Amino acid sequence: MLTDKDTKIGSAFLMPSSLPPTIKQAPSLEPERLFSFTWHPFAIDPMEDYSKEPATLVEFILEKTTKGTLLRIIESGFDTLPRKRLDEAFRMNSEGWGTQIVNIAHHVEE
Repeated sequence: MLTDKDTKIGSAFLMPSSLPPTIKQAPSLEPERLFSFTWHPFAIDPMEDYSKEPATLVEFILEKTTKGTLLRIIESGFDTLPRKRLDEAFRMNSEGWGTQIVNIAHHVEE
């Protein structure tokens, strides 16, 4: 688990679960409320230099509710991706976030 001691705002970190493992930037970190990172979604072609493309912003936002905690995951910036990659990146991310939400739910239930 990343904490404010592990990741500083603006720092880079490695996300080994992405394929291929990629370095992300952490623009926001507020313990127990917000964690965000930027990345290049579905950047899997090792021959392609994705660093010149705009990145998307992923935000994990925790909100206290009367029944517990609500987790919102928002990824924005798809409208800035190159048209040739947009559809496939969006489709793969939609599938990936669906899987990650299930993983988070299982972790919370443990």
